[in-house]
Amino acid sequence: VVGISMGGMGAIIADSAHPGPWKIVLLAPYLGSPKAGAKKLREGTPTLGGGNPFAGQLEAWLASSSAANRVWLGFGDNDPYALAHRYLAARLPQGQVVHIPGGHDWPTWRRLFRLLLERLPREACGPKAAGAAGGSPEPGPRRYELQGPSGVSCLGLTATKLMFLAPTRRAVSKTFMTVP
Repeated sequence: VVGISMGGMGAIIADSAHPGPWKIVLLAPYLGSPKAGAKKLREGTPTLGGGNPFAGQLEAWLASSSAANRVWLGFGDNDPYALAHRYLAARLPQGQVVHIPGGHDWPTWRRLFRLLLERLPREACGPKAAGAAGGSPEPGPRRYELQGPSGVSCLGLTATKLMFLAPTRRAVSKTFMTVP
């Protein structure tokens, strides 16, 4: 499950209501905290923010049996929500967090997604076998597997491009990214 900005909060809420074995990739998730200015980002303590209506639900979700081991977080150092991201990052295994120079914007999210995609545990599924025994494999894009608690399952990256949808003030923006 991938959630970007407000979609990150949606992924968290959905997983807290219906936990599963899947990995959750959060790119600069909105965690209910107010924006912070540049000075506060440099000097501030990681926090979910006072009066945050989601803080209790986030804490309960993080305390659940497996949430922290399934979450991969990426954010820009200059993101106005970075104090909340740092708060979440401190509760995750270090190898599951990536932060880079950047803000709360698509160029940063694209770079983060590429970096996190490289870190997700995966193995090549290999090409599909041809119909007859001993036949040559079908050509096509690479597929990936994730090792989960119930065995190995293919990650749905059979296309060479991914499309992200994000609401904007005027319409839905579509962004395409090539998957290596």
